[in-house]
Amino acid sequence: MIYYGYSSPEGSEELRNVLSTYLFRTRGIKCHSSQIVITSGATQAFTLLAKLLVNSESEVLIEDPVTKEIPEIFIERGARISPIPVDEYGMQTESISTKRKPSIIFVTPSHQFPLGGILPIQRRIQLIHFAKKTNSYILEDDYDSEFRYLGPPVSTIQGLSPERVIYIGTFSKILSPSLRIGYIILPNSLVENVKTLKRYTDYHSPTIEQVILARFIQGGHLEKHVVKMRKLYKSKRDFLIKCLKSELGDRVKILGASTGLHLIGQFNVIFSKKILDKLENNGIIIYPVEKHALVKGHHINKLIFGYGNLTKVELEEGVRRMKKVIEEELEQNN
Repeated sequence: MIYYGYSSPEGSEELRNVLSTYLFRTRGIKCHSSQIVITSGATQAFTLLAKLLVNSESEVLIEDPVTKEIPEIFIERGARISPIPVDEYGMQTESISTKRKPSIIFVTPSHQFPLGGILPIQRRIQLIHFAKKTNSYILEDDYDSEFRYLGPPVSTIQGLSPERVIYIGTFSKILSPSLRIGYIILPNSLVENVKTLKRYTDYHSPTIEQVILARFIQGGHLEKHVVKMRKLYKSKRDFLIKCLKSELGDRVKILGASTGLHLIGQFNVIFSKKILDKLENNGIIIYPVEKHALVKGHHINKLIFGYGNLTKVELEEGVRRMKKVIEEELEQNN
């Protein structure tokens, strides 16, 4: 039965029950359905948490580079942003000063955006110890971990420390961005405050979509969909890597390709505005890692290759055109 009246701010009980079971089985997340709050996508989740945990005296430790909208949400609340550099394995936790006492530590440990690293267990444990010592919360954004192509699935930080980790998930990548359903998994101590904020924001997220999604998951259709799409995306990823290596050889190094819907190409070329404009004039819309860098100048030779919504023909033609532009640039600089 679908209830057509006003719902509770935390969302459909049916969906929350299904999610708690599904996430424990697939992601190792330990939570009760009462700890889940359904949101209208991940952006609303971040906004609610910023309102609850951040003020003008707060410090937020955040990966660098990072999705550029994330720091903007915290800055709008008056927080001081402290970038923590990222390497091929994710956030460099050893560079976090023990003198800091942040409100939030933001990480994408299962597939760092944009560089694609997977945070090793040693760094995860370091992060948990730091959060406990400073009484801060780890904000774990798990945006596309379902699409893993190498090795076993990587468990969440939340599964290691449910009382210190706030976990954010969404169905934007796994199903569709137009399905505005995300969720927060909270430590028990934060649940009531987040529910109150959610009520004041929009009362509750749309109920009918939540019930339909719950039954889609419960019927096993989501997992079948993930298996099907993982094969498709892996095929595209492998083809893109083949094209890059075939056309550009040693001029490109592939990073962060084990998970998700994008990979990084590191080149022997600096991608200035001039060369990016030239690529665009040749029909190639591609974004540099530097666009997402908080501290500029460290990623000027890296590009983000998204392949989820492109055909193999488009990928092949795009790499061919890119090769032509890069060769012209190198010739002009010699």
